[in-house]
Amino acid sequence: MYLRYVNMPCAILYRMLKNLLDYQRLQQTDFTDHKIATELCEKGFFRARAKPNDYYYIEKTDPADPGGNHYERTGWKVHISVARDDVTKAWARIAPLAINAGMEIIKVASPDWLEELSHKPESPQHGKAIVLYDTKDAKVDYQSLLQSIEDTLATSCRPSVEIKGDKRLQGSRYLSYVNDMDPQGHYIRAKDRQRFAPQMQPNIYERPDLFADVRIVQRRWMGGGESLSKG
Repeated sequence: MYLRYVNMPCAILYRMLKNLLDYQRLQQTDFTDHKIATELCEKGFFRARAKPNDYYYIEKTDPADPGGNHYERTGWKVHISVARDDVTKAWARIAPLAINAGMEIIKVASPDWLEELSHKPESPQHGKAIVLYDTKDAKVDYQSLLQSIEDTLATSCRPSVEIKGDKRLQGSRYLSYVNDMDPQGHYIRAKDRQRFAPQMQPNIYERPDLFADVRIVQRRWMGGGESLSKG
């Protein structure tokens, strides 16, 4: 029985061990009130993945291959910037909206990462509290989803900083976007994109703009529900 593991390539063994350690760590993590992640993953189609010094992920998976990625990114992603004290609240409201709308991978900054970034305002990662990734097979009505997210945030969370290298979504106080892949599908790091002119950084290779037609409308809130997105 053990010979099959002895003959396995080191890379496969490493991946198996890493997945096991990640799973054990996930079970020991209370998500610091990010428990919405595990609740959304109960049906098995999605998994929660924890990187305590980075981000917590919810992503599409397959129960038959829980360690694999079952989505293909297009490079487009939306960054949601809210005040640090409001990140947990924003995540609890946004995660179900995004998953129910058809998103296949989303993530939220961990408390440790938020703390580290609070001391690095010059970092290109500063302000990236929640990230929504577009994927090849996802069928998402972005106008509807992003307007719903804006409406939700406007009554419960304060906006944070403008994210370096992103393009602001039209009309939004919280949402910006970027394409971080080259034509070969390789990831372009935020600090590498900073070598380009500011107007080029959100879409260096001039792909057709996925969010060009998305326009956010700022609502007039009724019944005393005043928007918190002012200022």
